[in-house]
Amino acid sequence: MECDVPVARARSVKKSRTDDDQFRLFDANLRPTFCFQEPKGFPLISYPRLDRGDGRPAQIFVASRTRHAAKWRSLREAGWPIISTWIDEAGPEESRSLRNLALRCIQEAASCSYFILYCEVGDQLKGALLECGAALANSIPVYSVGTCQSISRIFEHHPCWHSCVSIDEALEQIEYSAEILRDVT
Repeated sequence: MECDVPVARARSVKKSRTDDDQFRLFDANLRPTFCFQEPKGFPLISYPRLDRGDGRPAQIFVASRTRHAAKWRSLREAGWPIISTWIDEAGPEESRSLRNLALRCIQEAASCSYFILYCEVGDQLKGALLECGAALANSIPVYSVGTCQSISRIFEHHPCWHSCVSIDEALEQIEYSAEILRDVT
């Protein structure tokens, strides 16, 4: 996915190790690092079924094994307001800074409107469980799709936990929740 921001090449500058660990506002081509969150033609605020009625756009964070990233990119391209930036750097060596990635994932999970946790039989979730914890700690509704050994049964009793049999069911429940919020506000 290309950004509309013009590319300017800066000359190479030797950086200390701590420079690579800092949160980046711009990438190596001086483009904003979050420009890929809003794909061309699909602004996050234009998904009317998720309009919450309070003027803020709904945002969905998705967490799973990286091998499922293409599913989430497809949903984002179809217009769902997926804000998970990790799906654009899920391949080997695609992240310039794993520290930056870890910070972003937790921040995005802790500030989204809805959280989808996805797993298939045999998946062993790791980072997704940390992200899920950030969402639950902030009272963000979590829609768990699928079953795997990584997920503790205890969390099925959390008041923000919703178990779903499919991604479609999770999205339907999110739409219904947004509809209720619109009616209340």
